[in-house]
Amino acid sequence: MIRRPSVLLVQSGAPPREFWENELEMSIDPVLAKAAEPGFIERWLAGRHSPEFLVLHRLIDVRPGRARVKRGRTLFVPYVLIHEFMKHNRHSIRATIPAD
Repeated sequence: MIRRPSVLLVQSGAPPREFWENELEMSIDPVLAKAAEPGFIERWLAGRHSPEFLVLHRLIDVRPGRARVKRGRTLFVPYVLIHEFMKHNRHSIRATIPAD
């Protein structure tokens, strides 16, 4: 288990704390603490629907399977953070797509 949430954030390659807390106004420590618990990532992945599960694995280039998930578990942390953000902000998100 990773004891400090900031270590998990850095190891995962997620955007820095300032992005989550200042830009998205989201407290990330509770989410990172959950993500650091043994078995959390595996349980979180088990709760994803098949298409979502396959897309996640393709995005991070990790083959589905228990052994591979254990090796790449920190790679899923940014997606856990996004998932938590979306759960609480579904109706307040507005995307801006720049024109080419």
